[in-house]
Amino acid sequence: MTNYNILYIHSHDTGRHIEPYGFPVSTPNLANLAQQGTLFRHAFCVASSCSAARASLMTSLYPHQNGMTGLAHRGWHLTDYSKTLVAFLNDQGYHTALMGESHITPYDETEFPHQNRSRTLQPTRAVAQ
Repeated sequence: MTNYNILYIHSHDTGRHIEPYGFPVSTPNLANLAQQGTLFRHAFCVASSCSAARASLMTSLYPHQNGMTGLAHRGWHLTDYSKTLVAFLNDQGYHTALMGESHITPYDETEFPHQNRSRTLQPTRAVAQ
């Protein structure tokens, strides 16, 4: 079985207003990724709040099914963090990493609670400030 590289990008409040969707906002790297990968043109949000919408993407369940019917930083949480895309990919042997914030966990850590927290990501090159 072939293991494919998976790059899942979910930005905050971007909408479709970037180059791959035909808008005049120059995002050449995202446009290149879209040309080589899968671009969703008919996706719809199942919830109006950030945490509930992201939790639905990560669990493939509606908010009332996954428990995230409010904002994570306001005390809402998933019913079962082991039933997420991250957990599924980890079980299939994939290494997963989160850059930024998930908005579906009340924890300060960047990994889900069921994962091994001993791993840390080290930068591969210096980043200019």
